[in-house]
Amino acid sequence: MHTDEYEIALYKEVRVCESNVRMYQRQLNALDARSGPNTAVFGDQDAGERKEAAEALARWRTRKDEYERLLGIMKIAAC
Repeated sequence: MHTDEYEIALYKEVRVCESNVRMYQRQLNALDARSGPNTAVFGDQDAGERKEAAEALARWRTRKDEYERLLGIMKIAAC
C-alpha cells in the first residue's frame, strides 16, 4: 500500500543517511590528512578511530542504499 507518508518518511531516512555518510567521509578524510592513508603509520588511537569511522561509513551507506531502493520501488508502485 502506497501512501505519501511512507514516501516522505523514506525520503527523510535517505537524507539522514546521506548526512551521516558525509560526516564519516569527512572524518576519514581528516584522519587521512593527519596521518596519511597508509594504516601502518597510524597511531593506536588513529587506527581505532579510522576503523570505527570506516565501519560506520559502510553501515550508513548500506542503509542509504536500502532506503533508496525501497523509495524507488514505492515510486514505481505509485505510477
